[in-house]
Amino acid sequence: MRFDIQGIMEKFYVSCPLNMEKILNSEIIEKFKHYNGIKPQTEIHIGGVLIECELEQGLALNLYLRCATRVLLRIKSQKCRDFPKLFKIIQKVNWKKFLKKEEVQWSITTAKSRLINTSKMEKTCSDALKKYFEPNRISQKILNTPEKFHTQKIFIRVENDDLELSIDTSGDALYIRGGEAYRGNASIRATIASCLLVQLLPRNEEVNLLDPMAGSGTFLKEAKRFHKINNSRSFAFYDYSPKPELLDNNFKFNLKEVVGVETDPEVATHGLDLGIQHGDAFTYTSTHKNYIICNPPYGKKVKLSKDRDIFYKELVQCAFKNMGAIRFSMITPLDIKLVGYEKRSKIFNSGIWLYNYTFERK
Repeated sequence: MRFDIQGIMEKFYVSCPLNMEKILNSEIIEKFKHYNGIKPQTEIHIGGVLIECELEQGLALNLYLRCATRVLLRIKSQKCRDFPKLFKIIQKVNWKKFLKKEEVQWSITTAKSRLINTSKMEKTCSDALKKYFEPNRISQKILNTPEKFHTQKIFIRVENDDLELSIDTSGDALYIRGGEAYRGNASIRATIASCLLVQLLPRNEEVNLLDPMAGSGTFLKEAKRFHKINNSRSFAFYDYSPKPELLDNNFKFNLKEVVGVETDPEVATHGLDLGIQHGDAFTYTSTHKNYIICNPPYGKKVKLSKDRDIFYKELVQCAFKNMGAIRFSMITPLDIKLVGYEKRSKIFNSGIWLYNYTFERK
């Protein structure tokens, strides 16, 4: 059974990489206006953005946001101080609107709450869900084809005894774009790449983009596809809502030329269609004025060609001396301290805190 989704106002929490919340908010506002003709009401929080909109509009965020990690649909918000109350809250939700399987994944966090035992909370929620399904059985026809449906993920956060109950409408995290035939050993997550591109590139002029350590080409792919709808994968909400019919949007980078350079010839061959060529960042030269972005190796999974104290400093020098850099954005380990930068911010990629440096030609 699918439910009527038009005209219903709901709250969605859209998560993103830490310290990228303002970038995500700007993307939501501009792209939402493109598709719906109105500016949405948003609130910036640590780790994401809260938006209130119609259910159909919120679910569609999964397909066109490039800076988001997940889109959570808020199901319930209320006080909850004890386990019996938690049981009742879970049992009273109309789960058949969302679930095609009777088992779910729980993600539970608490802070400054009387409910502090998350293991016991998970058991309470599972027992309540089981109790709900006793008189509300999913049809046997659906249960016989579990491979057609997602195992839904339910998020519960309790802070100061205020409970927020949400369902993940995304399924796999949104940085998993789908349709990727090749991925490098130390790739930057696609969501972070898009955030850094928004931060680096101007919107009102045609520019050249260069990644001198392109790897599998994440930055280049995200730059070219920032305005495109992601139809290359499934989303969790497809279990209970029709797939939105959307066209690409106009929030795109005005790219004249996109070039990548990669020192590993085998890796470079996988990115020929992206404009990646075999070469060395330290000897590569360009006669163009370029906006340059890269995620160099950190010396662990991929070894450095120079002493690490020299490697990053020389890369900055080469960007402006040989590659025609107008602005240069580079990711480094936290222990690398560079000078002369326009901006330095922390980013969190695959469990590791890193620096993103931005330099500008003076």
